[in-house]
Amino acid sequence: MSGATVVSARGISDNLPRGPLAIEDVDSAPVTLARDSVLFAAFEGADSTAPLILTGREPPASWARGLPDLASRFAALAAFPLREPGEDMLAALTHKLFADRQLAVPNAVITRMLHLLERSPGAIRDFVARADAAALAQSRPVNLSLLRDLIAEEEGEVG
Repeated sequence: MSGATVVSARGISDNLPRGPLAIEDVDSAPVTLARDSVLFAAFEGADSTAPLILTGREPPASWARGLPDLASRFAALAAFPLREPGEDMLAALTHKLFADRQLAVPNAVITRMLHLLERSPGAIRDFVARADAAALAQSRPVNLSLLRDLIAEEEGEVG
Protein backbone atom coordinates (compact mmCIF):
# COMPACT_ATOMS: atom_id res chain seq x y z
CA MET A 1 0.00 0.00 0.00
CA SER A 2 2.96 2.32 0.60
CA GLY A 3 4.33 1.74 -2.88
CA ALA A 4 7.52 0.36 -1.38
CA THR A 5 10.10 -1.32 -3.53
CA VAL A 6 10.54 -4.88 -2.26
CA VAL A 7 13.92 -6.55 -2.73
CA SER A 8 15.57 -9.69 -1.44
CA ALA A 9 18.62 -9.19 0.74
CA ARG A 10 20.34 -11.79 -1.44
CA GLY A 11 20.00 -9.53 -4.47
CA ILE A 12 20.48 -6.04 -3.09
CA SER A 13 22.88 -3.72 -4.81
CA ASP A 14 24.24 -0.30 -4.07
CA ASN A 15 21.77 1.36 -6.42
CA LEU A 16 18.63 0.90 -4.32
CA PRO A 17 15.77 3.20 -5.31
CA ARG A 18 14.82 6.15 -3.13
CA GLY A 19 11.55 6.05 -1.26
CA PRO A 20 9.81 3.38 0.79
CA LEU A 21 11.87 0.18 0.84
CA ALA A 22 11.38 -3.36 2.11
CA ILE A 23 14.38 -5.68 2.24
CA GLU A 24 13.34 -9.27 2.78
CA ASP A 25 15.14 -12.24 4.37
CA VAL A 26 18.07 -10.23 5.72
CA ASP A 27 19.21 -13.07 7.98
CA SER A 28 19.30 -15.61 5.16
CA ALA A 29 21.56 -13.55 2.88
CA PRO A 30 25.29 -14.27 3.02
CA VAL A 31 27.15 -11.78 5.18
CA THR A 32 29.39 -9.79 2.88
CA LEU A 33 30.85 -6.32 3.02
CA ALA A 34 28.77 -5.42 -0.04
CA ARG A 35 25.48 -6.58 1.59
CA ASP A 36 26.29 -4.81 4.84
CA SER A 37 27.30 -1.59 3.08
CA VAL A 38 23.97 -1.50 1.24
CA LEU A 39 22.04 -2.24 4.44
CA PHE A 40 23.91 0.53 6.25
CA ALA A 41 23.14 2.95 3.40
CA ALA A 42 19.47 1.92 3.55
CA PHE A 43 19.39 2.77 7.26
CA GLU A 44 21.05 6.11 6.60
CA GLY A 45 18.56 6.95 3.83
CA ALA A 46 15.45 6.00 5.80
CA ASP A 47 13.19 8.78 7.06
CA SER A 48 9.48 9.59 7.28
CA THR A 49 9.20 9.91 3.49
CA ALA A 50 11.37 6.86 2.80
CA PRO A 51 10.54 4.28 5.47
CA LEU A 52 12.52 1.05 5.69
CA ILE A 53 11.29 -2.38 6.73
CA LEU A 54 13.52 -5.42 7.08
CA THR A 55 12.31 -8.99 7.37
CA GLY A 56 13.95 -12.16 8.58
CA ARG A 57 13.21 -15.40 10.38
CA GLU A 58 15.08 -14.52 13.57
CA PRO A 59 14.99 -11.34 15.69
CA PRO A 60 17.15 -8.59 14.14
CA ALA A 61 19.47 -8.38 17.16
CA SER A 62 20.66 -11.90 16.33
CA TRP A 63 21.36 -11.27 12.63
CA ALA A 64 24.94 -11.84 11.54
CA ARG A 65 26.76 -8.80 10.24
CA GLY A 66 30.21 -7.85 9.08
CA LEU A 67 30.00 -4.14 9.78
CA PRO A 68 30.11 -3.37 13.52
CA ASP A 69 27.87 -0.32 12.99
CA LEU A 70 25.02 -2.61 11.92
CA ALA A 71 24.96 -4.35 15.31
CA SER A 72 23.50 -1.31 17.09
CA ARG A 73 21.08 -0.62 14.25
CA PHE A 74 19.82 -4.21 14.18
CA ALA A 75 19.48 -4.20 17.99
CA ALA A 76 17.49 -0.94 17.91
CA LEU A 77 14.88 -2.18 15.42
CA ALA A 78 11.33 -2.65 16.60
CA ALA A 79 10.73 -6.34 15.99
CA PHE A 80 7.70 -8.55 16.32
CA PRO A 81 6.91 -12.08 15.18
CA LEU A 82 4.15 -12.78 12.68
CA ARG A 83 2.18 -15.93 13.25
CA GLU A 84 -0.60 -17.69 11.45
CA PRO A 85 -3.96 -16.21 12.47
CA GLY A 86 -5.89 -18.35 14.95
CA GLU A 87 -9.43 -19.65 14.61
CA ASP A 88 -10.89 -16.96 16.88
CA MET A 89 -9.19 -14.13 15.01
CA LEU A 90 -10.31 -15.45 11.61
CA ALA A 91 -13.89 -15.89 12.87
CA ALA A 92 -13.92 -12.34 14.28
CA LEU A 93 -12.54 -11.01 11.00
CA THR A 94 -15.20 -12.89 9.02
CA HIS A 95 -18.00 -11.56 11.24
CA LYS A 96 -16.65 -8.02 10.84
CA LEU A 97 -16.34 -8.29 7.06
CA PHE A 98 -19.94 -9.47 6.78
CA ALA A 99 -21.12 -6.82 9.27
CA ASP A 100 -19.36 -4.12 7.22
CA ARG A 101 -21.59 -5.22 4.34
CA GLN A 102 -24.64 -5.18 6.62
CA LEU A 103 -25.04 -8.94 6.36
CA ALA A 104 -26.06 -11.09 9.31
CA VAL A 105 -24.51 -14.49 8.71
CA PRO A 106 -25.10 -17.49 11.00
CA ASN A 107 -22.14 -18.79 13.01
CA ALA A 108 -22.51 -22.17 11.30
CA VAL A 109 -21.78 -20.55 7.93
CA ILE A 110 -18.69 -18.80 9.26
CA THR A 111 -17.42 -21.98 10.93
CA ARG A 112 -17.90 -23.92 7.69
CA MET A 113 -16.21 -21.16 5.66
CA LEU A 114 -13.15 -21.32 7.89
CA HIS A 115 -12.90 -25.07 7.33
CA LEU A 116 -13.21 -24.81 3.56
CA LEU A 117 -11.22 -21.70 2.69
CA GLU A 118 -7.53 -20.87 2.70
CA ARG A 119 -6.77 -19.65 6.21
CA SER A 120 -5.68 -16.15 5.30
CA PRO A 121 -7.35 -12.77 5.80
CA GLY A 122 -7.06 -12.05 2.07
CA ALA A 123 -8.83 -15.26 1.04
CA ILE A 124 -11.60 -14.62 3.55
CA ARG A 125 -12.00 -11.00 2.43
CA ASP A 126 -12.26 -12.09 -1.22
CA PHE A 127 -14.75 -14.83 -0.42
CA VAL A 128 -16.95 -12.49 1.65
CA ALA A 129 -17.06 -10.12 -1.33
CA ARG A 130 -18.04 -13.01 -3.65
CA ALA A 131 -20.70 -14.22 -1.21
CA ASP A 132 -22.15 -10.73 -0.88
CA ALA A 133 -22.26 -10.25 -4.65
CA ALA A 134 -23.82 -13.68 -5.22
CA ALA A 135 -26.42 -13.19 -2.48
CA LEU A 136 -27.40 -9.83 -3.92
CA ALA A 137 -27.50 -11.07 -7.52
CA GLN A 138 -29.53 -14.15 -6.61
CA SER A 139 -31.71 -12.48 -3.95
CA ARG A 140 -30.81 -15.09 -1.37
CA PRO A 141 -29.22 -15.05 2.06
CA VAL A 142 -25.64 -15.98 2.80
CA ASN A 143 -26.25 -19.46 4.16
CA LEU A 144 -24.73 -22.95 3.94
CA SER A 145 -26.41 -23.57 0.59
CA LEU A 146 -24.89 -20.44 -0.97
CA LEU A 147 -21.56 -21.30 0.61
CA ARG A 148 -21.63 -24.80 -0.98
CA ASP A 149 -22.54 -23.32 -4.37
CA LEU A 150 -19.70 -20.78 -4.24
CA ILE A 151 -17.16 -23.41 -3.16
CA ALA A 152 -18.33 -25.77 -5.91
CA GLU A 153 -18.07 -22.92 -8.42
CA GLU A 154 -14.57 -22.11 -7.18
CA GLU A 155 -13.47 -25.74 -7.45
CA GLY A 156 -14.94 -25.91 -10.95
CA GLU A 157 -12.79 -22.91 -11.96
CA VAL A 158 -9.68 -24.53 -10.51
CA GLY A 159 -10.33 -28.05 -11.72
